[in-house]
Amino acid sequence: MVLDTVEFWTGGLLLFALPGYAWTRALFPEWKIRGPHALDRAVRTGTLAFVWSLSFVVVVGSILSEIPSLGFSAAWSNPRLELILAGLSAIGFVVAFVRGAFRRVGDEAPFAALPGEDSPLPWLREFDRLEREERRLRRALARSAPDSEGARLLTTELDRLKAESRTLRRRREDEYAR
Repeated sequence: MVLDTVEFWTGGLLLFALPGYAWTRALFPEWKIRGPHALDRAVRTGTLAFVWSLSFVVVVGSILSEIPSLGFSAAWSNPRLELILAGLSAIGFVVAFVRGAFRRVGDEAPFAALPGEDSPLPWLREFDRLEREERRLRRALARSAPDSEGARLLTTELDRLKAESRTLRRRREDEYAR
């Protein structure tokens, strides 16, 4: 009973997770599952691990079934299949280790988003807020007396908002150009 449970979990991990996880870490050692992008990296790593593992099972199973002298039966607990998947996992973990996928956080450069990778939504919200504020100030300025103290304050505030909008737009363009 205990051996059946161990065989079940070992076979399941070899079929659905370990080879794919090892090769995902080997191919993308920079994907650290820490910091502000931990959830995104964990989902990507988990998804790729699952897909890679199933791909390995299909390819290895197809190759084994094409060799008639082996007498391979398509069972998930077949020892040949499990040994080959364990070997692929071991090779993947070695490659991942050599490429630095398991280094500590202090050994790596901090994660930097690629230009255009971040969501433009916060920028757009800020631009919309500035435009609404400018429209409000223009309406208030049109209703005020031209030479009054209130008009001067409104003009100063309007100029400040325009400068802030230009600075924000320039920063976004510079970030995108990098």
